[in-house]
Amino acid sequence: MKPRPSTQSSCSLPSRALLLGGLVTLFILSTRLCSQPAPNLRSAESNPGRRLNLIDPKTVTNKVPPPTTGLEEQVEMTSVATADQNNEVFASFRQNMGGDIFQQQNEGDLRQQLLFMEHQQDFMLKQNEKMQAQLAELKNLVDLDKPGPGPRNKCQIVYILGVEGATHHGFMPILEALATEQVDELDVPFHVEPESHPLKAGILGWYPTIYKRLGIGRNPVPPIDDPALVEQIAELMCPNDGRHHVIIEWASFPSGQEDDKRPYRFHRQHSWLSMSVDDIANSGEANNHPINLPAFYRAYSLYADVKFVVIHRPYLSTIASHAEWDTGPVVHSRIIWAYLVILNRFLGKHMYDMNNNRIWELVCVQVLSAQSHGTADELQGARSRVIEHLANFLGWPNTECQSCFDQWKESTKDPAAVLGDNYDTVIGHKNELEKIWPPKIGDETPEQQCGI
Repeated sequence: MKPRPSTQSSCSLPSRALLLGGLVTLFILSTRLCSQPAPNLRSAESNPGRRLNLIDPKTVTNKVPPPTTGLEEQVEMTSVATADQNNEVFASFRQNMGGDIFQQQNEGDLRQQLLFMEHQQDFMLKQNEKMQAQLAELKNLVDLDKPGPGPRNKCQIVYILGVEGATHHGFMPILEALATEQVDELDVPFHVEPESHPLKAGILGWYPTIYKRLGIGRNPVPPIDDPALVEQIAELMCPNDGRHHVIIEWASFPSGQEDDKRPYRFHRQHSWLSMSVDDIANSGEANNHPINLPAFYRAYSLYADVKFVVIHRPYLSTIASHAEWDTGPVVHSRIIWAYLVILNRFLGKHMYDMNNNRIWELVCVQVLSAQSHGTADELQGARSRVIEHLANFLGWPNTECQSCFDQWKESTKDPAAVLGDNYDTVIGHKNELEKIWPPKIGDETPEQQCGI
């Protein structure tokens, strides 16, 4: 078989290499022409018919080819040059167009972050303004430079609790004398105040000058448990001076007359004269005159150790003490009966404090009277035991008091003679009261056991 003759279209290897090089050159030129980007993304968007030939950088390599010889090496070198030129095309694309896109994306993100931060800044500024306003309001209410009330364990309120006619004026000097015998752990005498104007202003509503001094308005008078009022009253009666303060209060239940000039929050009511015992005991006026006991104890216990010394005098003597009040013994007895109901309710619900310590103790006043004892020694022994019992109850270190009964005066009234024709009616009231009064404390001390 004869070999096929060569023709004009046949190409040797060198001519093929030249042809391949030309094709590569044309490809590069066409790529450059077709891939000229718009100046920015907006111009590209404005000409949607134009295609952008984006070159994926992952397809471009800069690897060094393995060593070759001859024409194959020329072809390989041409391919490398083409790859380098393609890299230049991609770099040009990023610089002219792709860079704009990336920059616009970054600028968009930064713009969003800036707007968010500006929003947060405005919010924080508004919150700061609110906090500054609240702080200014608090500073108007609280003087941070003031020392404030003294410690609770340095402030004690002892309330002599009893109805009208139960011998408040006779017992108060006994308690005051016992308090003045006390000293603290440093042998500093107690500061004793039997007529605390600040406390009377706070719980009774008296002494308008104190309200003016405190900058507290009286139209209307703040309630007895108003937090701001209570704190300022506590600071006045028990300043933070390191001393142990004993405040004695002894307003009776009820107190004063209907037309009393003293500015009680709630005065004695004329309507009580015609009301039943239950109606009086359940009325809002009676439960707030002279004070609201639960509200008083709840509010002032935050700043003081509040104790109640409940005094009981035989009922007939109690009524005979003010028999002419409230139009006469029978009506007066009915009102006193209603208040014994109120006191019994309070004492039954408030027996112990948060530390399980008793908050009230009973004193049978007749035990302190010479009429109840046959000899002076018996009288002295009974009085000494009452004083010791009281000191222990109040947490006072000294249980002896030589001057406690210096101002004691025996009553000379005969209840039967004073009550006259109303005696039997008042006896009927007394018998009804045996169910609730005096309150039972479960103490075996003979001096603490007394009947109505």
